Amino acid sequence: TYLLHATISEMIWGRSLGKRIFGLRVVLMDGRRAGVVAILLRNLLRLAELPIAPVVVIMMLYSPLRQRAGDIAAATIVISDAPRNDQSSEKTDE
Repeated sequence: TYLLHATISEMIWGRSLGKRIFGLRVVLMDGRRAGVVAILLRNLLRLAELPIAPVVVIMMLYSPLRQRAGDIAAATIVISDAPRNDQSSEKTDE
């Protein structure tokens, strides 16, 4: 049920219910909306990741972009909808 929910909702809206609640969405590495093939691939790999969940968590922690194997294989990333607070672009009067 979870796999079906995540796959279908990400195909339709680019996010699952949980991602919507937390202001996240799935996109391709270049920022474009993830297509059907990418969504299917990233979600099908959840089945392979489930039995080795501790390894997947460790891999995510050491991945530069905090991606799981499904995201790496599908060239996708989960991003926040919130605008970045980039202080380096702000001018300060010193």
